Amino acid sequence: MSTSSIPTRANLQTIDQTWFNIIQNVLGVDFVPRNASGVAVDLAGNMGTLTFAWAALYAAALQLRSNGNTAGLVAPAGLAASYQLTMPPALPASASRLIVDALGNMTFSAGASAVSSLSASNPQRFTSTTLTDVTNLSVTITASGRPILLTLLADQNNSSGGTMTASNRGSVEMDQGGLGGVFFVEGSTVLGSQTLQGTDSVNSNPIIIDYPASSFSTIVLAPSAGSHTYKVQGACFNPGRMNIYQCKLLAMEL
Repeated sequence: MSTSSIPTRANLQTIDQTWFNIIQNVLGVDFVPRNASGVAVDLAGNMGTLTFAWAALYAAALQLRSNGNTAGLVAPAGLAASYQLTMPPALPASASRLIVDALGNMTFSAGASAVSSLSASNPQRFTSTTLTDVTNLSVTITASGRPILLTLLADQNNSSGGTMTASNRGSVEMDQGGLGGVFFVEGSTVLGSQTLQGTDSVNSNPIIIDYPASSFSTIVLAPSAGSHTYKVQGACFNPGRMNIYQCKLLAMEL
């Protein structure tokens, strides 16, 4: 058995067949740590050192043991091709995602995000079908290539101590009927849009409807890695008026 003690021999002592059989038994099955006397012990010794490391370890599984239980790293049975994973050079400063690129390099990413300044303190009104920039609702984010969420946010720190007022509501409003539109744009490309109705469908009368800022969002599924600038535009179709009250634009990697 591998836990058999390895017999010691003094200088000039004859080594017989029994000694070789014990060595064969020790090396032929489980290879376990031993103390200086050749006796199998738990939690002793290391495979290599900081100065002398093994070049590589070939194994079908790596089992880590603690408290009588094991956590295993196992090669898949259907491994189609050889590959290797390269560990990150250091731990992240805070909780982050672990990302593996196509070359097997492992890196940490906290996920980029950016929040714009507030839109106009007084409502910005839209009465034209021409897409018009919403004041201050523009952000730049450096993306890694993961999907990016674009969404409107209400003002989290309004000056009224949390009290709802006409100007701090953090919403998009239709107040004279018609059909409004909120557009998420990069450059001249519309990435996503949502419409809002401000007409009583039964009596065809204009009505005032407020939509929470968070009702408006889109996801950029496959942005290229690098810098992206996103903005929000508004427009109003058919006779009517759309108002945007104190909103922010959030861009966040998922």
